[in-house]
Amino acid sequence: WGGSFNGGSDYMTILVLLTSTSAFLLPQYSHYIWIYLGVQVVLSYFISGVVKLKQPTWRSGESLLYLIQSSNYQIPDKTKHLITNKKVAAALSWVVIIFEISSPLVLLSPNICFFYLVIATTFHIANFYVFGLNRFIFAWLASYPALVYLTFMIH
Repeated sequence: WGGSFNGGSDYMTILVLLTSTSAFLLPQYSHYIWIYLGVQVVLSYFISGVVKLKQPTWRSGESLLYLIQSSNYQIPDKTKHLITNKKVAAALSWVVIIFEISSPLVLLSPNICFFYLVIATTFHIANFYVFGLNRFIFAWLASYPALVYLTFMIH
């Protein structure tokens, strides 16, 4: 825990709660509120990916290795052994970067959106398994209906 406020998952939780409440209280604006939340979901992944892409330590896999070896996380031994390989860590880092920066592609079609959300859900489940980041699963899953709404509004 990084204190009572835990970064990205807490921001997304607050955003989902505020937009859901606003859409309920202001139904005449719900269309715009759901679009806003959908855009925020895309941006949350995209910006995270761009930040990682700019950092040599993410591109090389060093950041992932640091997270794996950090005492903050109790990572299962089998997983830790696999990911501590530098080539595996670099490959996984690039998978994450590409996944995140490709998030705007969800807006191209509902099929791409659904496919991406399956991958995103798997990504968050993996993060829970490896790092114990359970709040990320719930925060982002709760935001996905707005992303689906946005995609269908475009098409």
